[in-house]
Amino acid sequence: MKNFSGHGILICSKCRKVLAQCRCPSHDKDVRETLCDECSKDLQEKLSKLKILIACPTFALDPNPGKWLGSLLTIVLDLHKMGIAFGFQFPYRKNIYNAENQIIQKALTNSYTHILRLDDDVWGIKPGDVLKLIAADKDFISAVMYIRGFPFSRCAFKKVDPKMSLLDCERKGRFALEEIEGDGVQPVDLTAFPFTLFKTTIYDKMTFPYFDDKIKGSTDGQFCQKCLDLGIQPYVHMDIQINHVDVTPWNRLFLYNSEARRLLMTKQVDPTSDIYKTLVPLFGEDGTKDLYRLKGTKHDE
Repeated sequence: MKNFSGHGILICSKCRKVLAQCRCPSHDKDVRETLCDECSKDLQEKLSKLKILIACPTFALDPNPGKWLGSLLTIVLDLHKMGIAFGFQFPYRKNIYNAENQIIQKALTNSYTHILRLDDDVWGIKPGDVLKLIAADKDFISAVMYIRGFPFSRCAFKKVDPKMSLLDCERKGRFALEEIEGDGVQPVDLTAFPFTLFKTTIYDKMTFPYFDDKIKGSTDGQFCQKCLDLGIQPYVHMDIQINHVDVTPWNRLFLYNSEARRLLMTKQVDPTSDIYKTLVPLFGEDGTKDLYRLKGTKHDE
């Protein structure tokens, strides 16, 4: 261990070995992290074995290159800096089931170790985000985005009733699922694929078609349920929250309030529904209760 001119203690973020410490006892609690030479060499060796297919079924949902293209270039720069091999696949305006299957088949026939699945209507991916997904070392892990329609839910759900299938939950409605909370890497039953990393080894447990258009329900629900049935746990990284069209982590609460009040004011909510029973105590039957007060959702109060 060496003394160094900076403040505090320098430790390896992986093996936790103390690498250096300043001479001043008052700075003992100031901990900084880096990788030691041994762990850095080990990491580079592992990264050199990765080959990632960056794949996005493209529907031109958001033509603004300042959004989706900026995020794509951020990912590419991160992978290039770390010496990680990568390729691209952009099925254009194809049936979503065919597009998903085409992506998987290309990855499997070209020796890719991972698929980095993107949507073309997300943005705000930051430098280092893709490396966080890689570092989590999970078979299936996604960033978090918000649904672009009311109630603008976080796409990180668990079943209220673990015995129900995800497709049954979708048929029953939003109250069959609840948003998860927490920081860092969290297990989920259902997530979307806006910025999602899959190890290609998971497909060894599956048969073609990986996405089946004969099964009713969302592609997300279908695939997540298939993974759960096969013992493949989906995860989300709660520290990576991205933007979905016009819905962002910072405006989601405002959108929830404004749309809830509009639906109640225009009487578009069925008074016998569960969502009506949730909204009325917050906003009143006519949507004007505490009109100038921003109300929190269950997860944002």
